[in-house]
Amino acid sequence: MEIKKIILVLFWILLSSCSSNQSIFENVNRIKSITIYSEKKPLKSFTREMLNHINYPLIEIKTEGILKQALMLPLSTRDGYVNYTSGSGQIITMKGAVVIRTNGMNNHLLSMETNENSPLIQKTPVDKWPLSGKREFKFLNSLNQQTIISFDCRFETGHKENIEIVEYKYNLTLVREKCKNNNKQIINMFWVGKHGFIWKSFPWIGEGNYAEISIIKPAI
Repeated sequence: MEIKKIILVLFWILLSSCSSNQSIFENVNRIKSITIYSEKKPLKSFTREMLNHINYPLIEIKTEGILKQALMLPLSTRDGYVNYTSGSGQIITMKGAVVIRTNGMNNHLLSMETNENSPLIQKTPVDKWPLSGKREFKFLNSLNQQTIISFDCRFETGHKENIEIVEYKYNLTLVREKCKNNNKQIINMFWVGKHGFIWKSFPWIGEGNYAEISIIKPAI
């Protein structure tokens, strides 16, 4: 807990000390009230007018764990990895449409590895997606040890669906990624645009926990 507090303090000092990041700092403060933990508290709905003042890429995340709903802004981008932060300090790292790691959430995802040419990382039209892939997840367990879970996966292209993300409507192709090993099976879902951009996803991020991620304002 103390380490988490130190990280958050350093995070705010970094944002406050850099004039180029001042507008990011202001926007992080604006989305702070959006973070919802309690199951009894209803989820929030947004309009584009409510979010027009945020001039940065923006995603919405909902999970089945301790974090119920949050808006997230990109804190940093490097080599294709994007670190998104909520206004309350939760952080997820994404590469393409996959969640690589989490911080400040209850699933303790340390890393996730897959093929670098995966359509989940490299934007690829749906008709050119491969049939199979692999996933390897590393989690921190209650004994502060790494737990590794590996899967063999298959992609199954489904029908097109009309998806609405904060008042914008998209006609997207649903792709299911069915992953299994000797002990477990998971199903991830991705809603893919004509040129391979993934606007919405529903990935497994840890035991008993899926995330629903919607791209409200994509990075250019």
